Amino acid sequence: MTCMRLFATGLAAGLVLAATAPAAVQAEDYDFSSWSGLRSTNHTLALQPFFDELKEKSNGEINWILYPGGQLMGARETLGGVRDGVADAGFIAVNFHPSELKHNNVLANMVFDGSDPVAVGGAINETIMLDCPSCDKDWVANNLIYLGGHTTTGYVLMCAEPFDGLEGIKGKKVRATGAFSGILTNMEAVPVNIPPSEMAEGLERGQIDCVLGPIAWLEQYSVMDQIKYVLDVPFGTTRALGLFTMNLDSWNDMSPEHKALMIEGMPGMVARAIGGYISEDERARANGEKKGITFAKPDDAFLAKLADTDPLTKENIATAKSLGVDDAQEIAASFRENLAKWQKIAEQNGHDIDKFEAALKAEIYDKMQF
Repeated sequence: MTCMRLFATGLAAGLVLAATAPAAVQAEDYDFSSWSGLRSTNHTLALQPFFDELKEKSNGEINWILYPGGQLMGARETLGGVRDGVADAGFIAVNFHPSELKHNNVLANMVFDGSDPVAVGGAINETIMLDCPSCDKDWVANNLIYLGGHTTTGYVLMCAEPFDGLEGIKGKKVRATGAFSGILTNMEAVPVNIPPSEMAEGLERGQIDCVLGPIAWLEQYSVMDQIKYVLDVPFGTTRALGLFTMNLDSWNDMSPEHKALMIEGMPGMVARAIGGYISEDERARANGEKKGITFAKPDDAFLAKLADTDPLTKENIATAKSLGVDDAQEIAASFRENLAKWQKIAEQNGHDIDKFEAALKAEIYDKMQF
């Protein structure tokens, strides 16, 4: 029995009990660890409003305490820390854990499939939570349960100094992870795997010349003053970001009523997290232009190199198989099928966050069979 089926059983019971008189439950504090920057919309628009709502709806019985900015654990330490109970839940980036979350990493490395964050976010959550039993087993093996995640807007190249096309990017040290590292290597740049929280220091010390990430990071990670040049074309989007990943023991200790309240609020939390990147991109771009940052379009040669992703897709599957993932092709195919559906949803609804929340509820959270 997978973790999600265990979770579902508890939720089903909770929904029944919630309709009757709730049992008296002692108030409980829960710690949430996030390594996102202090001003991240993951906190201001998604997590903290979710926690406030839970506290109100539970009459104070569910009290989540948010520790942002890596106060408890950094990006690489969060999986082990939440697994071992240092915190009850946390933000876990799948691509920092290629061995522990090897099935999920098939999805995390499909960065070139889909560019609309609403479509990609819906498809990723549906695949992980409904259509990938082996992904679920990764989490269970680490004493975790994945309850909802987000994706970013397009990753663009943001540098301390301008450069001239393919020749100019050669030798540049670029903060990048996962599949993004492969395409930079093909361009003869040098990918450097550091968490976003270390980018400002890396730029300051010359450890990196550029950052590959969403435009929103200019403000979220305080690198606006160090970046002078943005190559304004998306390399792809990061996905399979476990924004709300919970210690399985903490989850199982929750009452059915409290589990039901948690799941009730998840679609809104996920939708607001993804919507936050969209709005933050727009704001950071406007503020960057005011500060004199150059947003430049690449030439045809650069675009052609950027589009040459087929070898990287094959490498993703091969790497997964070398780690013991027997169903890599099936995981990828499931995601692409879900992506096609969610692209239609995104085309119909645009980036309306309320409609996105409703779609997440209808297409994912309401379909969990217990």
